[in-house]
Amino acid sequence: MKELRAPTMGSHPGGLHPFRPTSTPAHTPRASSVPVATVASTPSSAATTTATEQVLTGFTGVTLSQQVNALGNDQAVTPPDPQIAAGPQYLLEMVNSSGTVWTKSGSLVKIFDLNAFFKVPSGYTFSDPRVLYDAISGRWFASGVAFVTPTYGSVLVFGISATDDPSGAWTIYSADNNSNVTHDQPKIGVSSDKVAFSFNDFLNAALFQGASTWVFGKSAMLQGLSSIPGEAIGPDSSRVSIVPAIELSATSTEYMTYNNSDCAYSGCNAGYPSIGLVALTGDASNGTLVWNESDPGIAGTSQPPAADQPGLPGSIQTNDDRFLTTVFE
Repeated sequence: MKELRAPTMGSHPGGLHPFRPTSTPAHTPRASSVPVATVASTPSSAATTTATEQVLTGFTGVTLSQQVNALGNDQAVTPPDPQIAAGPQYLLEMVNSSGTVWTKSGSLVKIFDLNAFFKVPSGYTFSDPRVLYDAISGRWFASGVAFVTPTYGSVLVFGISATDDPSGAWTIYSADNNSNVTHDQPKIGVSSDKVAFSFNDFLNAALFQGASTWVFGKSAMLQGLSSIPGEAIGPDSSRVSIVPAIELSATSTEYMTYNNSDCAYSGCNAGYPSIGLVALTGDASNGTLVWNESDPGIAGTSQPPAADQPGLPGSIQTNDDRFLTTVFE
């Protein structure tokens, strides 16, 4: 495993570069109400087309009994936190602390323990996996966080596959084994030259410190180098739950979004309900990363109701209205 220090401001440890601060974009005061977009009617004489999605096959992913039988009783964790990504030939699924590789017809290729896969330190607990297939490079990326009680100090863990086969070799990295800061629910996004992670930082898993974004040079990861350059942004207490985009088209810009429209929860730093739309440009490997943000107004959102489970209506607290996934096409 390649152990890294977190990208920091004001120093250049281990080949990592500090984030170059840029001014926060000024926000023009607006009224709290925003225009409502309407769907234009289509004249009856005009031809219309609709996208068609075809279900090729369907199958059950990994089950709790499969996890426990194959990997041990420490896999008996609920509720499930399933994450899945699709490549040309395989599907990669990570649920809580187990990983599985499947063919697209539903045959199980491999099941493995994420604690061992990410080389989680002894005494730590792995959580919050994320996976994606990057069609630009033909590689798989995965991430998560490992934490230790009672301080809830944590370390960001992430990896990249050596080929387009997720059941083969991976290079695994860890960054910032912090003694009392919890890097909660890290999200991952990849552009043509950047690998970005965003997460909420909490002191001892209790006191919100702000949203943080770490950006590393993709080229160094593709080469499996032991030191990968990067820059750190945050923690910023005026932003929360930033989600880097899964990018389906080649671009050096890493896009990110966050819900800035629940003013009771996030504070609406733009002064009105909006979507935080971030474009990271520049080069994370040489200290020239730039944060560009626009904040288009939308109708305000609020916390959704509790979610149902089979036979248990309203049994899961959804907690808030953060964005879960962002896609750039």
